[in-house]
Amino acid sequence: MPLSQTHVKYLSLVESVRVDGKNTHRTLFRLGEASALRETGEPDRIIAALQAHAERRNVELDQLEVDAAPMIGTMAVVRALWDELGLQALFDTIGEQAGCVFSLADAVFAMLAGRLVDPASKRRTHRWIVEDVVAPDAFSFPTLDQYYRALDLVHGHKDLIERHVYARVCDLTNLQLTLACYDLTSSYLEGDPASHGRFPSKAFGYSRDGRGDRPQVVIGLLTSGDGIPIAHHVFAGGTSDATTLKGVLEDLTDRFAVGRICVVADRGLMGQLLALERRVKRGDLVAATDIAAAAATVLARSPVKRLFDVSDVADGRFVYDYHHDQLAYDEQLAGHYVLATSLDPSVADAAEVLACYRSLQSVEQRFRVMKSSLGLRPIRHFTENRVRGHIAICVLAAVAESMIGKRLVEADLHDPDLDNQHLTTERAFEELDRIRQVTFTAGERTITAITRRTGLQQQILDALGVDTSAWTRPQITS
Repeated sequence: MPLSQTHVKYLSLVESVRVDGKNTHRTLFRLGEASALRETGEPDRIIAALQAHAERRNVELDQLEVDAAPMIGTMAVVRALWDELGLQALFDTIGEQAGCVFSLADAVFAMLAGRLVDPASKRRTHRWIVEDVVAPDAFSFPTLDQYYRALDLVHGHKDLIERHVYARVCDLTNLQLTLACYDLTSSYLEGDPASHGRFPSKAFGYSRDGRGDRPQVVIGLLTSGDGIPIAHHVFAGGTSDATTLKGVLEDLTDRFAVGRICVVADRGLMGQLLALERRVKRGDLVAATDIAAAAATVLARSPVKRLFDVSDVADGRFVYDYHHDQLAYDEQLAGHYVLATSLDPSVADAAEVLACYRSLQSVEQRFRVMKSSLGLRPIRHFTENRVRGHIAICVLAAVAESMIGKRLVEADLHDPDLDNQHLTTERAFEELDRIRQVTFTAGERTITAITRRTGLQQQILDALGVDTSAWTRPQITS
């Protein structure tokens, strides 16, 4: 390796040759000044390339075959949040204490990811995590039976899981639960309706899903003022709203020390009349006397029954209309409403009470997300513990969904297709679903490469704390 007169070292690529019976070196290529090359890392890349050439790691194009292209973008987001919430250690501990012979944490992660990315039955999720996505490193794939057993354990440790998640959310978001929002919804169960007595919570009742023909359970959800789920309760399908509140308030005091709570009232008479009407159309109510009795029951317990007339009841027929004179009077008050509160004016003035009321929309939004994009309903399990475990997984997914949405807003990321609209979690996942890890084979060689990311995709990943530094170069393995 030659030296300059100023003793600066240069690197050259040389080969050993024999000339006139003597060994000597022939310079093939001069690389440049040594210290400058080391700063750029160029020598290491040259050495790696030469090694690859020596090992014949080049591949022929006509040998290339595409094997798979599973999703990696959305799974990376779910895993990053899973780690931030400390869920791996939590479920590993629960599994060890329960004597699990499988990884409870991996089973719960797969079900949580499935709810967020591609909600489906446990059987479909079992195939999905194997075939359609890039699972985390060192992930052990559960059997179908282990998913069901995991639901039993999730239900049995519900309170511990909620306390852990609440503590981590407080650390990550500076959450202070001075205001809590609470509301009820119902979710119907598939299967033979005649088997509704198989466990206590499965019962018929007023269905907020418009499925009075199916047994159901009632779910009470507690969220922070900005919509992050904190806790949930499962009640029997026929439970009325008011009877749940006392136990929920006691639970809040014991576990979370909530200072104030707002309660969302039921959507009222109109929804109930529509559900009666649907029962008549389906043939569940046929006799005029039965229809009239059902309508009378609904009207008797409603504070706005004066606004409605049941105008036509006969066998297989139910027609109702507005009481037009009374409605004309009430319309004079249109646009005005009264909020009643137990809070003393020294604790919350009118503006604060109004702000609390408006924040209740966050609970309703969580319900909409759980029932649509997270696939809460219908529930297809047949034991109390597994129904409750399924609901707990959906609520945990709702925590993740709400935190992802919060971070997208904080990063000020907007939907490119809608004016003045921040990216929602669902819309962000649509973008990330297109990031794939493509696997090729060429003879005995396997090549993996991740598709190039758009600017928006990278912004989403950055906002959600996903490290993509290892995604830049294809890898060739034997």
